[in-house]
Amino acid sequence: MYRIFSLIVISMSIFFATDLSRTNAQDNDQPAIPDSLSLDSLLMPAEPLDESLFVIPEKATAQELLNFVEELSAKIPQPKTQAEMLQLTEKMTQTCLDVAEKILAMSEITDEERDQAIQLKVVALTAKSRTDESAIEELTKFVDNLIQTAKDEAAKVNAYQLKLQVLVAQAKDETVLDQVNQLADEILALEEDELKVLGLEIRAKSFLSRSQKEPEALNEFLAFMNDFLAKPELSTRVLERAQEIKLYALLAASQNNPEKVAELDNYFDEVLAKDLSPESKTSVYQLRLQSLMNNNSEAANSAENNAKVLALAERLLKEETPELQAMGRAVKNSILVKEAQEDASKVDALFKFADEILATATDSTAKEQAHMTKIQGFAIQSKDNPEANKELLAYIEKLIVDEKPTGNFLNHLAQIKIQVLLHQMLDEEGKVPSKEDISAVENALTEYADLEDLKQLISAAQGIVFVSKISNLAENNGSIDDLNAIFSEIEKTSENDPALIVLLFESQESVNGIQKIGKQNNDANLYEKTLLRFIEFCKNSSNEQIKSALSYLEDLQKLNNLVGKSFAFEGIVAGSEDNKVFNSSEFQGKVYMIDVWSTNNATYFDLIEDIKDMYNEYKEKGFEIVGVNTDSNTQILTRAIEVLTIPWTVVSAQLTEDAQKTIPDEFAAAKSGTMILVDKDGKVAAVSSNIEEIRSKLNELLK
Repeated sequence: MYRIFSLIVISMSIFFATDLSRTNAQDNDQPAIPDSLSLDSLLMPAEPLDESLFVIPEKATAQELLNFVEELSAKIPQPKTQAEMLQLTEKMTQTCLDVAEKILAMSEITDEERDQAIQLKVVALTAKSRTDESAIEELTKFVDNLIQTAKDEAAKVNAYQLKLQVLVAQAKDETVLDQVNQLADEILALEEDELKVLGLEIRAKSFLSRSQKEPEALNEFLAFMNDFLAKPELSTRVLERAQEIKLYALLAASQNNPEKVAELDNYFDEVLAKDLSPESKTSVYQLRLQSLMNNNSEAANSAENNAKVLALAERLLKEETPELQAMGRAVKNSILVKEAQEDASKVDALFKFADEILATATDSTAKEQAHMTKIQGFAIQSKDNPEANKELLAYIEKLIVDEKPTGNFLNHLAQIKIQVLLHQMLDEEGKVPSKEDISAVENALTEYADLEDLKQLISAAQGIVFVSKISNLAENNGSIDDLNAIFSEIEKTSENDPALIVLLFESQESVNGIQKIGKQNNDANLYEKTLLRFIEFCKNSSNEQIKSALSYLEDLQKLNNLVGKSFAFEGIVAGSEDNKVFNSSEFQGKVYMIDVWSTNNATYFDLIEDIKDMYNEYKEKGFEIVGVNTDSNTQILTRAIEVLTIPWTVVSAQLTEDAQKTIPDEFAAAKSGTMILVDKDGKVAAVSSNIEEIRSKLNELLK
């Protein structure tokens, strides 16, 4: 709760500790003045604050006061000047102090409320100490008093953690590490186990921090840990944590030092041979796995290293605790999957491992993981053998019938089934999905429609199904009545998923399908009629979400209505140093095309090659192209023009100088890949995302 707030207060306070001069700030290694505050704003007076925001409720419980602070941090206005920022920081800091004092003075508060109030006071005093030296003394006394009055070991640990927090927050130079080490030694001298553990952890962090600049610091720390571990009076808790810290230090030291790898391996074996507590044994195994699987060296991917990991997995599988056995299964599974992905012939080992677990495991989680392992095996096989998808689907179907899974396991199975069916339906690029494949996906979507966690996937899949239905209908010379039946389905389904209406017109496959069906049935205006149908549907719907699609459809209608009308525009040429203005009158008497595009649309990068071919084929006949780019990042645009080697002028919608040079509203509805063909008289001859349709019309115009 207060971590976010502490960052706000402390970062604001640090800002006020800097000089007004950016140069001085850099010379003194202090944060520079944020660009959002200009030099003029630094000298401007502060606007009066709304004091009512900071009025602390008088008769409030501790929790209500804590809520007040949290809500206040969301209500405070954004400062516009340095003076406002300073005023706001001071006000927030004092309010937090007052709230903390009020809570700590209460006789009946919970331990959690007390801890939060203490944290709030420490944060506020730390912020205040940046500009008020008296706050440093107050803060030190407060934290020292917490240590002295701690009622138990846990409270004392929390108090020392606060002292460390204060020490680091007040750090002014690199000597802070020496101060941290002194604090660690002070804590290590105490009797309580958890305090000794805290002291070791502080020491470890200090040495690891030093090692970023001084690699030899790790060797120094390892010597320190060896001396500490040699002490005879260590309790089991302290000894185990000290061993874990030494392992972590050896792990860090071995990253760039092969000689330390053998020492690390030997020490792991030494520690694991001891009678460890379940918690420590788990930590040590996790560190061991980290040393083998997260190694940055080439050895991490070697067969020898994989063998080490598998040996460790087998060792884990023989442990008595279910947690460690589960870790072993997960580790062995990851290695077997990795090997099978690299060599499909090894997938049998993956299946064998899964079958062994299914034959011996007693808990449902282990069995579910084994089933998922087999599914991974089928998925690996399907890369070289599409028939494996049928085996996978059959396995999932049988699993659902026999095991009757619920919860997350059912969600995973349903998700995989839907994704495999979609992949099967769209398997071959350029091939229209078959009715059988479409029906299989539809049935799965109906079967799992009630699974809340799959709503997003089901929605996306439903859209793909409708687009596929239209494509299939167009491929098979379907009737307009059949198309209207699909539209009726979309209208019905969109009551729960309005995005389907937008997808119908955003998908090039569905637009092409509608236009093709129109031609097959001698209805050249079918697309326009479809657009009008859904505009009326949105207007008449009582569903507000459906109505939200209306503006998009009306913009599309504007774009479509351009055909047959005169069209002219001007704008700033992208990449021009002097903001050169392009005017479409430059193409007067010529046939030209407006290519609307965006770098956010990956499919455009394929389309542009076809556009270039068309341009090269017809440019000798006077054909011209002008691009209209809708990207907000003009730097990316300039680079994209170079990479794509676009030979024609590109106008950026983001580089307009005034209202007269604004890209027309009609372009707002033009998705990337939309082409607007203009004839020699300056009238729009065609609007389409289908280059073959544009090419056909272009042939007519240039005869």
